[in-house]
Amino acid sequence: MVSKLMPISMRLELKRGMFNSVLINDTYNSDINSIAIAFSAAKKEAAGRKMVLIVSEFAASTNHTITDYDTLIQLINDIDPAVFIGVGEEIRQLNGKLKASISTQFFHSTSSLLQGLDITIIRDSVVPIEGCQKTFFRTNRGQTRAKSP
Repeated sequence: MVSKLMPISMRLELKRGMFNSVLINDTYNSDINSIAIAFSAAKKEAAGRKMVLIVSEFAASTNHTITDYDTLIQLINDIDPAVFIGVGEEIRQLNGKLKASISTQFFHSTSSLLQGLDITIIRDSVVPIEGCQKTFFRTNRGQTRAKSP
């Protein structure tokens, strides 16, 4: 019976993207344990392909602590994406704390990401999208457009 279970919408959804990319939409959960599971799945999916990781800040709640950001730094360094893109004010605390081999970009908001991102950065990449649904793509579903060069 387990084999008949359908994936839950917005939980590790694989989507074919532009420029031969694979998007992994995991914007439903932003707790650190869910993010760890999603990162593991993304690493398997990447299997030698470039990874561009997009993460928004944690949802404002009492469930998150400063150590969650320390754990997030370790998780990101472990999967070693080519590019890390952070969205939100609090996620900026990761700036300068990731491996030097990881290219980083930070945006204040989803709208500044959509206006300022060179979308060709995702070419031939696996792109896990992690984070708080209220902060990130949930409010922009179907409207995701980024600047083309």
